[in-house]
Amino acid sequence: MPDPTDDIATYLAPRPVRQQPETAYDTTARLTTREIEVLSWIATGKSDWQVGQILGISAKTVNYHVENVKRKYAVATRIQAVVAAVRQGRITF
Repeated sequence: MPDPTDDIATYLAPRPVRQQPETAYDTTARLTTREIEVLSWIATGKSDWQVGQILGISAKTVNYHVENVKRKYAVATRIQAVVAAVRQGRITF
């Protein structure tokens, strides 16, 4: 009969940690002035509607700019886009 402590030891054994690359996003992405402006407001926690009211554009247009930034940086979320822009020095807050 197998020793049950073998299973526990295997389960608790340290596993290698997958390292994420420091810059997993596209570092050559060029953002427009409007994209930077929209992303700066998104970074402060504003919704698409709020950013639209501030900039005098529709929430749909704000979302369009956010989606463009996500595509340019090759990221999945707006938070990742903000982080990428901050790391590149494109936005500050």
